[in-house]
Amino acid sequence: MAIFKWIGAIHPDMNGENKFSHVKNLLNYIVNPQKTDSCIYVGSNLCFPDADSAYEQFIRTDEVFGKMPTKIKDRLAYHACISFKKNDEDVNKDKAFDIVSKFVAEYLPGYECVFSVHDDKEHLHCHIAFNSVSTVTGRKFNYSDNDWERVIMPILDKLCTQHGIHTLEEDTNTTYGEMKSDRKSRSNKTFHSNKRNGNNKYYKEENDKYANRKDMIRYDIDKLINESVSFNDFLKKLSDEGYVFRMGKTNNERFTDTEYLALKCQGMDKYRRTYALGRDYTVSSIKRRIAHKEKEKYDRSDFEPYSDPDFEYIFYKTRLYGFKVHYESIKLNTPVSNVYRKHYRYMYQCGIKPKHFQLDYKETNERVKAIKSTINRLNLLEDYCFTSSDSVSRVIDEKKTRLTFINSDIENINEQLKKYRKIKNSFKKLDELSVKHELYLKGFTEYEEYSVLYEKLLSSVRSFDISEDECSIAIDKLYSQRKALNMEKKSVIKEMQDFDILRGEFDEAARVHSFGDVDINILNDIDSSYSFSDSGIRRK
Repeated sequence: MAIFKWIGAIHPDMNGENKFSHVKNLLNYIVNPQKTDSCIYVGSNLCFPDADSAYEQFIRTDEVFGKMPTKIKDRLAYHACISFKKNDEDVNKDKAFDIVSKFVAEYLPGYECVFSVHDDKEHLHCHIAFNSVSTVTGRKFNYSDNDWERVIMPILDKLCTQHGIHTLEEDTNTTYGEMKSDRKSRSNKTFHSNKRNGNNKYYKEENDKYANRKDMIRYDIDKLINESVSFNDFLKKLSDEGYVFRMGKTNNERFTDTEYLALKCQGMDKYRRTYALGRDYTVSSIKRRIAHKEKEKYDRSDFEPYSDPDFEYIFYKTRLYGFKVHYESIKLNTPVSNVYRKHYRYMYQCGIKPKHFQLDYKETNERVKAIKSTINRLNLLEDYCFTSSDSVSRVIDEKKTRLTFINSDIENINEQLKKYRKIKNSFKKLDELSVKHELYLKGFTEYEEYSVLYEKLLSSVRSFDISEDECSIAIDKLYSQRKALNMEKKSVIKEMQDFDILRGEFDEAARVHSFGDVDINILNDIDSSYSFSDSGIRRK
C-alpha cells in the first residue's frame, strides 16, 4: 500500500540575499547520499538530478516566464511524499523508485522535478520536489481540493497494482473520501487535553448564545473577575475554565500597558491578547477591577434599594444590555435614568442580582437591531408623512420601479465589464506568449506553435480601439459605478422592508379601530404603542 501526502509549498526567503535559499535546502535534503543509498535512488524530470543543477534550472525557468518572487506568499516549489506500508514484503527500493518515476511523469508533465527514495525510516518513502512554474505553459501549478481522491490516489493505486502491491482500499477497506475525512479530522485535534475540553462548557455547549468568540471571552473574564479575590486567583479560575494562557510584554508604542495576557480556548488556533478585547480587558484593568470590586463590595443584608415605587417596574419590561429597562419609564440622557442604570450595573457587578440577569450577547444584538429598525421606521414615517396604508403602498411601488432601473443598470455594466475583461485577457495572453515568441526567434524551434499563436493574437489586439492602460481605467470606473449601484440597491431593499412593516402597522390599526385613514395625532404616539419582551418588539 502507498499513500500520497502534501508536505507543503516552498516560499521565498525575503529577508536574506538569496530568495531561493529554501528551494536549495529542500533539494539538498532530497538528494542526501546518506538517505538515498549514495544517490543511487535519485531521479529527475525535465532537469538534472543533482541539487545544484536543478536549483539553477528552477531559477532560470522562473526568469524566462517572468515568475520571479516579489512577496513572501509567492510559491516557488512544492514538496510531497509517497509513503509505503511498514514492513511490506512486496515493496523494495527498485519498485518504489519505479513507481515514483512513473507517478511524476503522469501527474506532473511539464514541471521540473527531482525525486528520490529514502530508506532512513522503518518504512520506505519517496520525496518529490518540483518547480511551481510549468516549462510548457509558463503558468503556476494549480491544485484543487478534490485532486487527492480524484486524480492523485487513483494514479498511485494503478501503479501499485502494476507492481503487485496492494492498493489503499484493499489494505484499509476504506474509500478515498473516508480516508481523507479521517486524516483531516485527526489533523484538526485541538491543543489542550480532554479534561480541559470537558470544562470549557461555554464554547462547547452554549456557543449559540454569543455573537462571536470575542464576546464569549469577555463574558468569561467578566464572570471570573466577580468570582476572584486576586489576580492569581483569576488566572487559576481561568485555567479551570479550560483556557490556556501566557503572560508577556509588548514593545508596541500604541499601548501604555506593556504587560499583556494572551488566551486560547477550544476551537482557537492562535492565542488572543486580551487588550484586543477592549480597554477594560488589559492586565492593569483586570487587576484594577478585581481590587475595586473587593474594596467596594458590601453585604446583601445592608443593601436598601431606592424607595421609588417604580424602581422594580423599571427593570421588568425589557432586558437591554444586561439590565431591564422600561422604554416609557426611563427617558434617555436624564439624571434619573443614569442613576438607575449605574446603580443597577453596580448591583450586578457586586453579585446582588440573580443569575438570570446575566448578559446574553446574542440576544442583546438582536434587541439592538430591532430597536434600530423601529427608529428607521419612525424616521420614514416622519419624512414621508404617511396617513394611510395606501400612501405607503404608493411609495413601495415607486421603490420597486427604482429597483428595476438599478438592476437594469447593473446588467449593462456587467456586459461592458465582460467586454473589457476579454480585451484585457488578450493583452495578458499576448504578454505571456511574447517570451516564447522571442525564444523561437532565438532558435528554439520547440516554441514554433506558440510563436504562431502570438502572431495571430497580435493582429487581433491591433484591431482594438483601446490601449491596455485605457482598458484598465475603464474597468476600474465600471467597478466603482457597480459598487455605488449595489449600495443604492441594498438601501432601497432595506427601505422597502421597513415600508412593508409600516403598511402592516397601518392595516392593523385600521382593523382594530375600524377606519381606513388614521389621524396623524395617533401616529405621533406610535412610539408608545410598542412593548418589549424576551421574544422581541411587538405592539401592545
